[in-house]
Amino acid sequence: MPRGWVAGIEPARTPPPGRSPDLLPGVELTGGTQANVSRHLQTLAHAHLLSRRKEGLQVFYAIADPTLVKLCELVCGSIDKQLQAQAGALRG
Repeated sequence: MPRGWVAGIEPARTPPPGRSPDLLPGVELTGGTQANVSRHLQTLAHAHLLSRRKEGLQVFYAIADPTLVKLCELVCGSIDKQLQAQAGALRG
């Protein structure tokens, strides 16, 4: 999971028509639309899970509480262990 500022990254190439260059990495990462990614970021910021700062026309988001990263790592680690156990059981 990316840490720190997640939006506002300058892409290495020109985005497709109708896509903001600032959201392109997030959009490509999730496979969602620009509007959908923007709406989710805004929702997470309103819930105080992300911090938000604006510089000109760009908006930058960051994980607001570092313990959220630890929580996500714990949950993902637990899911990974469960999946590995299930895969082992299927292999016999």
